[in-house]
Amino acid sequence: FRRVPSDLEELSSKEKELQSQQEATILSSKKLIGMTIIGASINHMMIQNLRPAIVIVEEAGEVLEPDLIAALSPGLQHLILIGDHKQLRPQVDTYKLRTKYKFDLSLMERLINNKFPYKTLQTQNRMRPEFAKLLLDIYPSLQDNISRVSKNQALTCINKSMFFWSHTSPENSGRSHTNIEEVLRVTQ
Repeated sequence: FRRVPSDLEELSSKEKELQSQQEATILSSKKLIGMTIIGASINHMMIQNLRPAIVIVEEAGEVLEPDLIAALSPGLQHLILIGDHKQLRPQVDTYKLRTKYKFDLSLMERLINNKFPYKTLQTQNRMRPEFAKLLLDIYPSLQDNISRVSKNQALTCINKSMFFWSHTSPENSGRSHTNIEEVLRVTQ
C-alpha cells in the first residue's frame, strides 16, 4: 500500500503526457493555433510536442518572461513580439522581485533596452486626431491615417469629445486603481 500514492502519481503523469501527445497529433495538421499566455503555460507539454516554428505574442509588453518561456519550444525559428513597451508593464506583486531583480520588465522591453532591432507603429488607425495628439510626447512620429480615422464620428449626446478635470480625491489601489470621485463624475 505504501507505493499506491507514488504509483497513482506516476500513472496520472503518464496520462497527462499521453493526452498532450494526442492533442498535439490532432493540432499538428493545423496552420494556426491560438491560446493565451496562461494557456501556453497550462499546455506547455503540448507546445513542446507541437514544436511550432513561429510564435506570435500579442501584448508582449505585459507578459512576464517566465510566462513567455512556456510558449517557446526547441523548434522555434521566429518569435514575434507585438505590443507597447511604453505602456503597461507585467504585473509583479512581490516588491523585491520588481525592484531588485527588475522582474516587471517584459522580454520585449529588455530586448529594446539592449538595442535589439525593432519596428514601431508609425500610423495609427483607431483614434480621432484630437485624441492621438495626446500621445505625441510619447510617440513623436505617430501619424494619423486620416482616411480611416475621419470615419470615427464624435458622439452627438455630449458637447465635447474630451474632458479634463482635477480633484483631490485619492485613488484606492489594490490589483488595479479605482477612484470613486471619478466614477461619480462620469456617471452623473
